[in-house]
Amino acid sequence: MGGIQMAGSGTIVPNEYIKPYIDKIFQVFKKHFPEEMQTTEIIMVILDLAKEQVRYKQIVL
Repeated sequence: MGGIQMAGSGTIVPNEYIKPYIDKIFQVFKKHFPEEMQTTEIIMVILDLAKEQVRYKQIVL
């Protein structure tokens, strides 16, 4: 099964829940970015920026 264990709570998020979201992220890159911007370097920079900003965003699910 596998998954990611959250450090603070010990909650485990199974891979079956994670994979579809990761797939969607890459679909967005493919759909909205020109081909020349679909590089590992550019995607990593965007993901790093998003990772930093998520701490300051109010996320309502």
